[in-house]
This record gives sequence, C-alpha cells and structure tokens, in this order.
Amino acid sequence: MSTNANAIRTREYRKLRTEILNRDQHTCYVCGDPEANEVDHIIPRSRGGSVNDPENLAAICKRCNLAKSDKIKQPIFLAHTATPPAHFSYISPTGPDQSETDSNQSVEALNQSATNVDQSKTPDLRGRIFGSEKPRIFTTPLENVGNRLPEILTFAEEIGMKLLPWQINALGEMLTHKNGVFCRRTNILTISRQNGKTELAKLMILAHIYLFGKTAVAGMSSTRNMALTTFRQLDRMIRETPRLKTGWVQTYSTNGNERILFSINGKSAEYRVVAATGDAPRGLSIDFFFVDELRSIGEDVWAAVEYTTQARGNSVILAVSNAGDNRSTILNNLRQRGIENNNPSLLYLEWSASPTRSIDDVEGWKEANPALGHLIDVETLRHRIKSSTDTNAVRTEMLCQFIDGNLASPWPVGAWDACFDENMVFEPGPQTFFAVDVAPSSREASLVAGQLDGDKTKLMLLARWTSETALDDKALAVQINDWISKFKPRVLLYDRYTATPIASRLAHVGVPLQEISGQPFAQACSEMLSAMSNKRIAHRQQEELNASINNAAMKTTENGWRIVRRKSAGDVSACCAAAMVVWFANKPQSNALIVV
Repeated sequence: MSTNANAIRTREYRKLRTEILNRDQHTCYVCGDPEANEVDHIIPRSRGGSVNDPENLAAICKRCNLAKSDKIKQPIFLAHTATPPAHFSYISPTGPDQSETDSNQSVEALNQSATNVDQSKTPDLRGRIFGSEKPRIFTTPLENVGNRLPEILTFAEEIGMKLLPWQINALGEMLTHKNGVFCRRTNILTISRQNGKTELAKLMILAHIYLFGKTAVAGMSSTRNMALTTFRQLDRMIRETPRLKTGWVQTYSTNGNERILFSINGKSAEYRVVAATGDAPRGLSIDFFFVDELRSIGEDVWAAVEYTTQARGNSVILAVSNAGDNRSTILNNLRQRGIENNNPSLLYLEWSASPTRSIDDVEGWKEANPALGHLIDVETLRHRIKSSTDTNAVRTEMLCQFIDGNLASPWPVGAWDACFDENMVFEPGPQTFFAVDVAPSSREASLVAGQLDGDKTKLMLLARWTSETALDDKALAVQINDWISKFKPRVLLYDRYTATPIASRLAHVGVPLQEISGQPFAQACSEMLSAMSNKRIAHRQQEELNASINNAAMKTTENGWRIVRRKSAGDVSACCAAAMVVWFANKPQSNALIVV
C-alpha cells in the first residue's frame, strides 16, 4: 500500500474513509461521541503510520482530532486493539541528571524482564486469554524524568506482593519524579472491578510510609464499609508480615477514629480512614491520599481532599474507580482533563472496552480487564455477562464503558456517616416502631426498629436472616414475636409483595400491622432521603445496616422512586425496612392502623 501523503486525497481513500466511519458507527474512539465524522491515523503519518491500512484508521470527532497533534512524541490514545505498539514502554531519557537516566534504564530492564516472563515462558499460563497490560486511554508519558519503580518492586517482593504486568505499568507512570519530587500529583486509575486496583493502592499506601518517608497517609471511599475493608486488610497484612511488623506501633479501630500508627527510622507516621464528607478532612494535612470509588465522590468531598494535600510539598493523590455515568461529575471532569493532556501533574489511565464493543466481544473484555488470565478467566466473565439482567451494570463494572444512566446511590455522599451517634441509646421503653422486609429472592430478610428522639429517628437493626434456600416464614415469625415481646412496638410495617406470609402469622399476637407498598413505599423512600440529608436520623454504625444502606440504588417508577438493590451489590432489605420506619415515625399518627 502506498504511503504517499497524496494518497489521502484519492477517490479510493475517500471510499475507505466512509467504510471506516461505517465500521466504527461514527463513534469517536477517543471520547465516544456518536456523531464523529472524521478519520484519524492512530500512528501519525509523520512517524511512519500507514496512510490507508484500516488497522491504523479510526473514527474521531473534530474536537478530539484537533486536540491530538502529531507533533507529540507519543500518542495520547491507543487504538481499538488491546495490544498496540509499545506506546507505553519506558524510554531512557537524555538529560543532565545521570541518576534519573539510570533509574529509567532500570525500569526499562524490569519491564522487559516482566514481559519475557509473561505467558511465553510460563507453562501454566499458555493457552489462556490475557487482558491488555497497557491502558486504552492514557495521558502522554513524561520524558527526562526519574522513576522510583525499581524501589517499589523490590519492596513488593520483600512483603510478598506479586504484581501483575498492568500494575507494574501503572506504577511506572505514577512514580516518575524530578529531583525527588513526584511529577504526578494526582493519579486517576479507571479499571473494571476485581482486577487488583485496591491491591495496587495498598502497595502505594505502604510504600509512601515505609519507603518514601511520608508521615500522614489517609484513605477514603464513597462508602464507609469499603474504606474499612481496606483498613482491616492493611492492618492484618502489616501484623502478619515481618518486614512491615517492625514499623508497626498500634492500631485503633474505634468507630470514626480508625488509625494505624508507625515508627519508621525513628519517625512517627499514621494511616487513617477519613469519611467521605466535605467536613471530615478539614484541618488535616495529608502526604498521600487514597480515594476509592471516585465515580461516587461529590465535588465538595473532592475539593476537601485536594485542600488537605496543598500544604505538603511532595503530596500525592491516588483515586481509583470503574466507569461512571452522567452523575459522576468529578470522575468525568478529571477524565476529560487527563485526555486533554494539559497538566503534567495529572495522570489518567483507563482500561476500558472501546465504545463500539458489544458486551459479548472478547476483545472488549481484554481491553477492560488487564487481570484476565491472571485473576479472572474468560468463562467467569462470560457467565456473569450472560446471566446479568442489567446491561448498564455490565458496561460500567465489567467493560468499564462510560454511559449515561442511573446507577448511583440515592444518598448524598457522606450523609449516612454524618448521622452516626456514638452516644445513641436504644432500649425498651420509648415508643417503638418495627418494620420487616424480605428480599425478592426470599433468601434474606431484616427486622429494623425505630424510636423518635426529638426530631430524630433512632434506627437499630434488630435481626437479619440469610439462607441458601427460601427462608422459613414460620421460624421468622417466631423470632420476630420474641422481639415484639421485648420492645412492644406500636406497629409492625411490611411490604405485601414479600412479607405477607410473616405478617399473617403475627396478626394473632395483637400487634397492629400496616402494609407499606406502592405509593406509600415511594413516599417512605423520599422521607428516608430527606431525613438522612438533614441529619434527622441517628444510628450506631452497625456493619450490616451500613452495608444495606450502601447497597441501595434508585429506581424511578410511576409512583416516584424506590430503593432497589444496586446490581452486583448485596441485600437491601434492612435499608427498605429502615425507610418504612423513618416514614411512619415522621407521619401524623392519627390514622387508624390496618390489621391483617
């Protein structure tokens, strides 16, 4: 094929251009714009890219085509293929700082070593399908910089962490520095679930404390449970690893004050969990801040995170997430800024399926799941995709494709944590309201109680039941009756679609029963949102109640909206029961109760 520049003006090329636009369904391979009308040479002609090879051509919108200049030394974006040319290799810089040059040469050698070991020389990995080691979308790599990757790879080996090839690539970009100062102050990793991004974050947390001499390190997630899970895993890992145990001093696990204290080379350091609220980080000064589930972090919370790192001369933020939707304002903005490549201190790396990929395209699975062949296998992905009833969840969580949709939690970030009251007392005596809810699968159920305290509703999860098969209605009714005997509630609320068999069995004990279904339940969901947002709820941070609240998503119906289980999340029966209690506790109590 001709590589003459005049070839792009020929009739054949114009025909090929039309074929490429039709092939890509006029979808920009950079930003996903569905109305792209231009064609881009992925490897520019000025650097030897083929003029008319379809594999080097892709649909692109005008905005992205203007932004993607062929004058840069490395392309910003990768093509549709999951394994493009070595755009992401570490090229030894040429410059006056010999130590930084040596560092990058070490990185290149380590990278080559990892590549040689991967697949081809490891018999038990042969025949597998592997995910892409390199991101599909990324900020241009920096040149003439040093890199601390060799140090962290040695450290990972010392503490027994085995890194995947994609993690090594990501670390190589995050750990660039100039004269010891990190170049990438804000690092955003967008990648599908279950691919090891939290493991990578844990390594970075430990490295900043043990290797880089940082004294103030913090972690945050959109849900408290996720942040606490990472905290507990770190704590266990530190205590069980000799290399880490020598620097450990003490762990505090008190609700709202979770911290791990260290003494490294005579210097005190700390890792703490910070709530995802705008107020929680206030007054803190943090060297390294890990933010999980960035897609659900609001503007006020992100602003607070950034402020905490301003006073530190060499601070770093690492935020990870899977793909977002139209509500993921912060993630979407940072993604756009990373794509524009205007700020060398911002690094954006995205492993995602091309927007033109269907959900059953294995090439898309490889692009979005770099741990494929290592932690995940094709058959597992195929089963999950075929058995899923929510295409949006598959696209955002397994293919990491950005979509417009409503997958976000109905609760403002940090609102539930803000309702925590460590002094809350919940005991028999005050007027009490009960609600029971059973999951549609009939395998999970929850009993929640509420009591009014001024304008606040105190919530307590009294019992939660799970079963591998359908729960026994009779057994549940007996146990609920024991709680009724203890608290003597004014009413037991229930949803007729799931809990009528239990309510019918309890009707004879004399407790007034009221059905909360349809429109009343939609009102209950709205009341729960209002009460939580305005701190008219009090709770004691019960782990199972927290999890149920965090599992909730919003589903719009003809009656308004209702709480549903977020796809790939756990049970929401406790959350639904809590909403019933909050609604009833805050409504006028003059209406007669309906007894089954």
